[in-house]
Amino acid sequence: PPIYLCKKAGKRYSLVEALEMSSREAKWLLLHIQRAKDFKSYEINRDIWKNDVVVSIVESCFCFWMDIVQMSMNHVEYYTHSQKNGKVWRKIVVKEVPSFLVVNP
Repeated sequence: PPIYLCKKAGKRYSLVEALEMSSREAKWLLLHIQRAKDFKSYEINRDIWKNDVVVSIVESCFCFWMDIVQMSMNHVEYYTHSQKNGKVWRKIVVKEVPSFLVVNP
C-alpha cells in the first residue's frame, strides 16, 4: 500500500490529523480501509496502487489516510472528538472491508 501518502515529516498521522490536513488544503479525504493478510486487500495493493496515474490523481486531488484492520473485523467505526469539549463530532462507519471512502472534511 502507498504508506508514503499517509506520512508527514516521516511520521504516519492520525485520522484527526488527516481530516485537519484535508480541511487546510481544501481537499477531500480519501480513506482506504483494508485487512491484513486478506486477498482482496492484496489485489487492491497490486492492481490499484501500482498504477502511477491513480497515485498521481490521489496525490493531487485528495489527502489520503489508510488503516489496516484485523482479519475478523467486517464492521469498523471511527470516532473523532472535538479538541474543545471532547464530544464526538464525527462518526465514520465502514460496513465492508476492504473499502474506500471519500470524506468531506
